Amino acid sequence: MEIALGSAQFGLDYGISNAIGKTGQGQVCDILSLAASEGVTCIDTAALYGNAEEVLGACDLQSKPWRLITKTPKVEGGCVGQLEVDLMRRRFDLSLQQLKLGQVDGLLLHRYSDFFLPGGDLIYQFLGSLKAQGKVNKIGVSVYTAEQIDQILAQFDIDIIQLPMNIFDQRLVRSGHLQKLKEAGVEIHVRSVFLQGLVMMPAEVRPAYFNPITGTLDSFSHACAEFKITPLAAALQYIEHISEVDYAVVGVNTLNQMAEIISANKCEIGKFPFESFAINDSKFVNPAEWAL
Repeated sequence: MEIALGSAQFGLDYGISNAIGKTGQGQVCDILSLAASEGVTCIDTAALYGNAEEVLGACDLQSKPWRLITKTPKVEGGCVGQLEVDLMRRRFDLSLQQLKLGQVDGLLLHRYSDFFLPGGDLIYQFLGSLKAQGKVNKIGVSVYTAEQIDQILAQFDIDIIQLPMNIFDQRLVRSGHLQKLKEAGVEIHVRSVFLQGLVMMPAEVRPAYFNPITGTLDSFSHACAEFKITPLAAALQYIEHISEVDYAVVGVNTLNQMAEIISANKCEIGKFPFESFAINDSKFVNPAEWAL
């Protein structure tokens, strides 16, 4: 597993544990410099991450061998026609302009359901055309559930999939879908590794919404103390020990956070009881369902 640097915080005030807000331009360039020096080569961004692409482009991405993954905007309306494809194409061209790059390594469909709108096959054809032109090397999609993975694999030939997984959300491991994706030759990028910061959040500042899972959250904290590791390290090592995962997408707000992630990713924690902290209720492991 390799680290991919997520960039949502570079363009948005993102995450329930984020008390800092959007990361400043100078700090972003410093973060990228440190990441590159430690062997991080992949950056994950999106058209919908505020001005993240523009911020990244101001850091001279061509000076390092970055692997850039970006995402399409969402389709407005209930069907896909040539107008929607043209809008998507213009937005992709803007992404390249803002990133100051001639091509990106990957382009993902940000909302998987756009593939299944009437005319959604036009989007797949559009992604394929960019790949044929050499403007992207790999195409793919961002998903949330096992059912969505099944739908995608049944109808589309993709190179990359981005999906949520963390020490509390182990559903796609247990269902066998990671293995299914690997058998199909799909590169797996895992997001929500820290569950928007919930993994590291102290009990005293944790929103009351999570009270029903306090037992599991506290047990995790106690296990980290027993093994003398940080929750950050445990969260990363959970992803590390899953062989099917290619990249863990992690977002940071500060240079110090980047340094902590790099250090934590080098930890060896022995026989940590990862599987005992699985939470199967999507109300708590899917941020889209959080009622905060």
